[in-house]
Amino acid sequence: MFFILYESAANLPFFFSFFCSGYVSAQLQYNGTVKDIETNNPLPYVNIGVLNKGVGTVTDEDGRFALPINRNRISLTDTLQISSVGYQTIKKAIGDLNFSFTDGDVILMRPEVYQLNEIVLSQGSESIRQKKVGYYYERSKKIGYWRGITSLGAEMATKIRVNRRPRQLNEFYFHVLKNVSDSLLLRVNVYRGDTPYPEVKLSKRNIIFTLKKKQGKVTFDLTPYEIYVDDDFTIGLELLEVYGKSIGLTLSASDDPGTSYRRYASQDEWKRFRNDAMTFELNTTIYEKDDAIAGTEDDVRITQNQDFRSINASNISGFVFNNGTPWRM
Repeated sequence: MFFILYESAANLPFFFSFFCSGYVSAQLQYNGTVKDIETNNPLPYVNIGVLNKGVGTVTDEDGRFALPINRNRISLTDTLQISSVGYQTIKKAIGDLNFSFTDGDVILMRPEVYQLNEIVLSQGSESIRQKKVGYYYERSKKIGYWRGITSLGAEMATKIRVNRRPRQLNEFYFHVLKNVSDSLLLRVNVYRGDTPYPEVKLSKRNIIFTLKKKQGKVTFDLTPYEIYVDDDFTIGLELLEVYGKSIGLTLSASDDPGTSYRRYASQDEWKRFRNDAMTFELNTTIYEKDDAIAGTEDDVRITQNQDFRSINASNISGFVFNNGTPWRM
């Protein structure tokens, strides 16, 4: 799978599949099941992959995985990383993996002890108000899409800049321009915004939903997950599973300046795109003192237009954009 953002579908780059026929003889497959070390229950949708190599996947609903390892690109000293919300991350050298298990390896993950994310409200009179932040849908030539060969765990994300006020994230919106897939299983990830790349997740629970909508505005309620922020944050969509024989999901992007990120596979390195943003928007609840000055909120300026465009994405293959210039591998 490739993520590419373009202003138009013309002059698209041609990509070769990572695993081409010439490397079949050099390819191994690491199979296994990921379980909770205390309950022995299988863990679904765990991220597993070779760090920063574009080789990764997620476990299925029964905790199973199959990860191809190409020996022409992956060395014995490269690192396999297994991570999941609420569990301690596991790292192993590729040279330490055992490929000879008949039924696959069993990886046991230990629950992580963590402090719940919370906001601290100042003493005195408080008021709350609703505020939409992020990037609304508008008539833009920029798009983001997933198409072709898929890599589970691939993700596209956008930084949301807000004023420094404690707030809860409520509804999350994004806009589907075209969806040819039967349905997709997606995970919403929310990260702290004070790191160079998405790194620290703010939710300690998996936020998973099935996308069936073919076109139009999608609304997902984050309120039950009690996610609070007091500064900039990053929100992303991660691919967990494709139902059906094909994938073709095209989302709207924005002409307004912003910062976006993408990675091609689980545990892959992030790439940053400055001055670009997906049209991810959120409704938030702001907690502030009653004497707060109205009109000082400097959330990103966004415009709204409910007329959705139909586009021809038949020749697109990925997620890219950078001021209309295709990013090339």
